[in-house]
Amino acid sequence: MAAFAADSGVHQLTIREPQISVGAHFGLEPTIEGHGLAGLFPPDLTGFHDGAQVPVAIGLELLRGNASRWHRLTSDTMDAVRAGLTPRSLLTVWPDLSTDVVEILAALPDEGSIELVWEDERGQITSTIADETQFGELAARVAGARAATALSLYVDERHPLFTAVLPDSDGILRARWRTEPTPSDDNWALLKTLHRGQIINGTVSAITGFGVTFVDIGSFTAMINIPELSWRPVDHPSAILAVGEEITAQILDVDMVRERVTLSLEALQEDPMP
Repeated sequence: MAAFAADSGVHQLTIREPQISVGAHFGLEPTIEGHGLAGLFPPDLTGFHDGAQVPVAIGLELLRGNASRWHRLTSDTMDAVRAGLTPRSLLTVWPDLSTDVVEILAALPDEGSIELVWEDERGQITSTIADETQFGELAARVAGARAATALSLYVDERHPLFTAVLPDSDGILRARWRTEPTPSDDNWALLKTLHRGQIINGTVSAITGFGVTFVDIGSFTAMINIPELSWRPVDHPSAILAVGEEITAQILDVDMVRERVTLSLEALQEDPMP
């Protein structure tokens, strides 16, 4: 990426949908302060937001700890895969891909998101996350694949064969990955109980200046965009809602990947022009 940026004259990258880690651990040392971003951003994380422009060097540092690659392990590829791994990498090993791609696609759930991993006719391993509205397009995309598998996105349903962390070059293991439940795990536990079209009660917790209404639905905050407030035009949510007000809304979407729930008040109102 650095070489491409240099060749194309790119000097800055744009941050999109940033997320804060719950803690970085190394050996027996305490958790690193600053969400692992110390030296890149101020302690209050000024400049670390969606749409922020950062130099290429900082962008590469943000990507360094989050890049992932899929490999299919065989006796022929084992040495090449091992040579490409770096110290402190988190290695997750899953059961082999199935050569019955048709069966894998037929077994996709009627509702919800999954991660599909497949090997194409050239031997390249690719993965993507999709929900039931994208399964048709996904089937066309993997046509001709040699093998595939579908992995659940629910934490308690993802069962790799084993996970491991690679030691440093001196043979000492200095990276320790967090395994205890995190706030994100709690979010997933709630999100997996929700579905599109579900009617849910909540309390307005905040109304932003840019028009998004946040609703507490019980240990999780959902959101309502202005067009989903009413059939009639609304300039700002505060015209019809107030912080602390209890509401009933319909779930428009449950995004397991971004951990985001969108609601609609309009969906429960009678259409003035049926």
